[in-house]
Amino acid sequence: MIALGRFRPLLTLLKVLVVLVAVDWWVAGPFFNSHIAPRYVSPFILLRDRTAAQNLSIVLDAIERTPVPRTRIAFVGDSTMVSAMGPDPFELPALVGRELGRRVPKTPVQIIQAGIVGLYAADAALWINKLLGRGAAVLVYGVSLRAFPSQPAARWVTRISSEQGIPDLERLLAAGGGPWLVRNVSGEKLAHGIVYSAWKTYAYRAQLRGCLGEFLRARVPSANGPFAGAFERPVSTEVPIAPRPTLPSGVEWTRAEYDLTNQNWEALELIGKLCRRYRPGRCVMYASPINPLGREQLAEPGLYEEYLIKVQSVAQRYGLIWRDYTDALAASEFIAPMFGGSRDAIHPNERGRQTLARLLAVPVAEAVRAAKTAEAR
Repeated sequence: MIALGRFRPLLTLLKVLVVLVAVDWWVAGPFFNSHIAPRYVSPFILLRDRTAAQNLSIVLDAIERTPVPRTRIAFVGDSTMVSAMGPDPFELPALVGRELGRRVPKTPVQIIQAGIVGLYAADAALWINKLLGRGAAVLVYGVSLRAFPSQPAARWVTRISSEQGIPDLERLLAAGGGPWLVRNVSGEKLAHGIVYSAWKTYAYRAQLRGCLGEFLRARVPSANGPFAGAFERPVSTEVPIAPRPTLPSGVEWTRAEYDLTNQNWEALELIGKLCRRYRPGRCVMYASPINPLGREQLAEPGLYEEYLIKVQSVAQRYGLIWRDYTDALAASEFIAPMFGGSRDAIHPNERGRQTLARLLAVPVAEAVRAAKTAEAR
């Protein structure tokens, strides 16, 4: 009895661990299939994040659960990639997918809309790294000067830096991203990411809370009282496109805000390293179109041209397929201004997205063919 008493705390701890493992298995499997997928995945034709970047694990887990043996193409970018106002079939990635049906007709593809409104280059590097780990065979990165601020606005910084699991860190380190990680991601965020990625009960705590709220409201009348808000299900909405105020200098992008040596530029180098190591010849990077109307109001003289030269040099150094679509669209192919002014500088309308899709399908088809060749080896 005395000996048994000594081991009682250990047995209690073991029971707790068994319960935690069982709960986590249920959350990762049956709960995801019955509660999360019907809200965020299965009703839609395009695989994408529908939590405004509040829980990227959902789309990543959905990718892993797709058993169809297709060439996965992940489209990464900011609001120039994401059409927050339009339905899935009119998103740029979906339009490119239809064009690919004509250019590589015997290659089934799975299109992943991995654009995130406001995405900065530093977060894009970590996001691309995760997508590589989920089997993205081709990566398409639509880049804009607004992704390279020296002082990123907190509103558009995602949680991705605190969601890096051990496999993600291993890929980054193998690609030479260790120094960048040390400079830009704290140890606290790295520790949080390991827990977040390995423990689904924690990653899906908001969805679990929403499910519990639904259960209580259906069976306990008091749950509809003052505490009902604590169990509200997260709303699946897109973050609206933010206005870009014109500065006193008369332009929106200045050298003071967008210097060419900050952490976001270092992240672009990391994207190049990841592509060269894991998807050589299968990464497409392009400069997003700029509205020709009021072009002089967009950036300080010479800044945009310097930006293009630097982006292209990174693409060439790491063997990315590069396209410059700065001048690809007419003024009539951009959306009407949402916040006043005479034009929207960077967001294509439906017609503009169709034009861009036809152009973009050419280098993406090249990358798809390279992916097929790599798979055949």
